[in-house]
Amino acid sequence: MPNKLWWLEVSTGLEKEKFSTIGTINHIDTLVTNSKFGLDDLVFSAGLNAYPNKAWEFVIYGIGGIPIERKLTTQDRFDTLIGTRCYALGAGYEISYAFFNNLEQALAVMFQNRYLHFFGRNGYPILSSKQSEIHLGNVTDFLLALRYRYRRNVYETGANLTVLSQAYLKLHPGYLGTKAYTRESAYISFTHVCSRFPLITQPVFLGVGGIMTYASRYHAKSFSVWCNFSTIF
Repeated sequence: MPNKLWWLEVSTGLEKEKFSTIGTINHIDTLVTNSKFGLDDLVFSAGLNAYPNKAWEFVIYGIGGIPIERKLTTQDRFDTLIGTRCYALGAGYEISYAFFNNLEQALAVMFQNRYLHFFGRNGYPILSSKQSEIHLGNVTDFLLALRYRYRRNVYETGANLTVLSQAYLKLHPGYLGTKAYTRESAYISFTHVCSRFPLITQPVFLGVGGIMTYASRYHAKSFSVWCNFSTIF
């Protein structure tokens, strides 16, 4: 944060993902499981904060994603993926209102909306033609969250509606598109602020959280947990 208004953030995730599926092309009515470990996409975001008064805050920002892993293999056809394998660019805004905010405790509600476009990429060898393309389309998020702080402990919960649209495949020859569908998520997190930490002079934020996601169109369910470590330079 160069000042109180402008900010820049760069982030990624070290992740392990496990999935299971029934009824794939090669394993009819057979439960198949697999897992993968690696780094997620590198995400850049920069924005501008505005404070009309002590209770309200408005944020507008741009966001972009760079895939750390670009290579596709035939195993990725039915496998889980860490990262999207595609470049992305988008923008968003956030509106928050603090019901109260003092040294002892604070309570705020937040609404965030963002739009993200994924650029197409070559689909070989997942797709048979070397001229084929994969387009993940657009992702639009609507997030409503509630955050409560008591002294140095921060509790947050929220719900997120995601609209996925305009995804398609260029098969050369041929074209295969999909209709827009939604994905619903709910999460909860806890963060503790440490004023003292070994070898670090600045405040340290230690957090844990979990999220559940469901997409009715494909009956896809997922559950994720995470921990995070943050500090200020």
